[in-house]
Amino acid sequence: MKSVALVLVFVAAALAQQRRTPLFQVTASRPTYQYQQRPVVVQQPFRAVPPSYLLRNEAAPAYAPIVSQTDSRDDKGYAYSYETGDRTVVSERGLLKPGPEGDYIVAEGSFSFVGTDGVQYTVTYKADENGFQAEGAHLPKPPAPVV
Repeated sequence: MKSVALVLVFVAAALAQQRRTPLFQVTASRPTYQYQQRPVVVQQPFRAVPPSYLLRNEAAPAYAPIVSQTDSRDDKGYAYSYETGDRTVVSERGLLKPGPEGDYIVAEGSFSFVGTDGVQYTVTYKADENGFQAEGAHLPKPPAPVV
């Protein structure tokens, strides 16, 4: 009996010698993250250019800074306006109106800009159940309706 137990101990020792890794091995694996490096975009500061660049047929600046901006919204409508450094001015307001097929928005506003000829152009508009109607001194006038 002692010899059988002794043989089992030697066999177990021999097997353990061959198997150098334990039967149960706990390893903590850490997640690996791969980061993609995004290109850095450097924005050049705005160079104040007088409106005379338009008269010399020079290229306009790539962008214009926002000088002022307002924005408001509620359940009855919205309003916004902004002005940029190149003298562009935009404003619009919209009101929610009830209609037979559901609510709709009536919008009215205006925008103005300096054209390539150096002239300030202004457009006022209204969009309602009658469609979009724009007016401006530089826009052609529609013909009078025939009655």
